[in-house]
Amino acid sequence: MSTTSQTHHAHSYYDQKDEFWQKYRKGRPVPPPSFYSKVLDYHREHGGHFGTIHDVGAGPGIHTAKISEPFEKVLVSDIAESNVEMAQSHLKGYDKPITFHTSKLEDADWITRESVDLVFAATVMHLTDLDKAMDAFNRQLKPGGTLAIAVMGYSAWFNKKLQDAWGGMFRKACDIHWIQPRLKYDEATRKTSMSVIACSASEYDAVPLPTSFLEEGALRYKVNFPDGWSWYKAHISDENEKYVPRWSQVGETDKVVHEEEAGWDIEVDFAGLKEIADSFPTMTDREKWGEYWQVFDEIFKDDGKVKGVWPHVMLLATKKK
Repeated sequence: MSTTSQTHHAHSYYDQKDEFWQKYRKGRPVPPPSFYSKVLDYHREHGGHFGTIHDVGAGPGIHTAKISEPFEKVLVSDIAESNVEMAQSHLKGYDKPITFHTSKLEDADWITRESVDLVFAATVMHLTDLDKAMDAFNRQLKPGGTLAIAVMGYSAWFNKKLQDAWGGMFRKACDIHWIQPRLKYDEATRKTSMSVIACSASEYDAVPLPTSFLEEGALRYKVNFPDGWSWYKAHISDENEKYVPRWSQVGETDKVVHEEEAGWDIEVDFAGLKEIADSFPTMTDREKWGEYWQVFDEIFKDDGKVKGVWPHVMLLATKKK
């Protein structure tokens, strides 16, 4: 599946004002320390050095301070200049050298070849040209360096009635905003433009970890996925499976690890659910999604608060020496 048009969507979707990122911070998960230590422990155990880290597709620098703590030098980049400016403000006073740069993830020419010890890319790969992204990672990573890729942000609810309605709202949003507008395209263009949602719905199975430059045995962690729950079914309705087929580029030697991790629990009231919905630009119109919010309102009148969990994916690989 081609991914050549995804970068356009990255710029339009995440090139947002500070108001959006304030909502994003309120409505998305706050990773526990174990999230960052998993990356850093892997890097250390595989002989990685702690010279330079690149937080790519960093947005306003949400993860930068925590993931870069043991490194000597930090690179922060994003496709949107406004996001880079917010990252500069957010990280003002950070006590180590930081270089900020506005560029696509796929463009690594501004970085000295094989100068980066760890590349960290969180919740961004579905908005890139995957093949070109891998070329960029290969170019900048030192031999023995670590590639760490993560995605998070879609909640799973333990209340079945809430999960059914929440999933219905998201599947309808994907249909209205991503799928239906692209059905008018010719088949080749449609497949290309559908790749954003296809990659996201794949639980990042669509993200390749090529053994042409990465060591065999790359790790694919799927964390806190409830039994029977899948990212694909959370995004794609049965009717739309023909337009957005399941997409996997998991390698023969990749190791898929399912596990549970503490610190990702959710417990929210009605206002908290609204904050999560508001972190998605397509979810802000209450009138459009009124039928679902009526269901949510009924649930919270009975229960007051609901519980859930943040499933997430982490990919870890080492560049060949």
